[in-house]
Amino acid sequence: MTEGFLSLVQSYLYTIVASIIILLVGFGLGVLGKKLIFRILKEIELNKIMSRAGIRYDLEKIVSTLISYVIYVVTIIFALNEIGIFPIYLVYLIVGAIFMLILLTSLVGLKDVIPNFVAWVLLQRRGRVR
Repeated sequence: MTEGFLSLVQSYLYTIVASIIILLVGFGLGVLGKKLIFRILKEIELNKIMSRAGIRYDLEKIVSTLISYVIYVVTIIFALNEIGIFPIYLVYLIVGAIFMLILLTSLVGLKDVIPNFVAWVLLQRRGRVR
C-alpha cells in the first residue's frame, strides 16, 4: 500500500516539476523573444517609417511586448495542460476575457464620439447647419 502511495506522489511530483520547467523555459523565451523582436524592429526603424505615415506611437515596443505576452499565454496553457488542469472552458474564459477587454476599451473610447454623432445627425435633419 505504501509503494502505491509513493509511486502516486512521485508521479505527481514529476508532473509538477515538468510544469515548472515549462513555465521557466517559456517565460525565458518570452523575455528573449521580446528583446529579439524589439532589436529587429529597431534595426528596420519601424517607428521612423510609421512617423512618416503620421503614426506617432512606439510600435517597436508595443509589438515586441504583445509578442512576449502571446508567448507567456501559450506557456501557461502548456503548463496547465501538463498538470492536467486544462479544460476547454479555460480557453473560452481567456478568449471571453480578451473580447470583453477589447469591447470595454472601445466603448470607453467612443463615449464622447456617440453623443457628438447623434447631435450632428439631429442638426443635419433640422437644417440648422449649412
